[in-house]
Amino acid sequence: MSDLAPILQGFFTDRLARQKKASSNTVGAYCDTCRLLLSFAQDKTGRAPSRLSLADLDAALIGEFLQHLEDKRGNGSMSGSEGGPAGQPAGPTRPQRLWQ
Repeated sequence: MSDLAPILQGFFTDRLARQKKASSNTVGAYCDTCRLLLSFAQDKTGRAPSRLSLADLDAALIGEFLQHLEDKRGNGSMSGSEGGPAGQPAGPTRPQRLWQ
């Protein structure tokens, strides 16, 4: 097992579920994004997700992944000053918020 697996396990079970008391929808959204990241990392490194280490997810790879989300999937980040009240999207065409 790689060093990444227990980190991800702890993030989902301890940090999100226990500490943050995140809803199942929130946990699901983070899982989906994590799957996208691991798939992207596999494409870039040639290593299966089970063989990836934390060192593989460096700043350059994360930057490429975020650019990929914007360019290929239409996702992007929003600040609280964008969109409607309390940072809500102004309309259905706004990109989803992936990271907070």
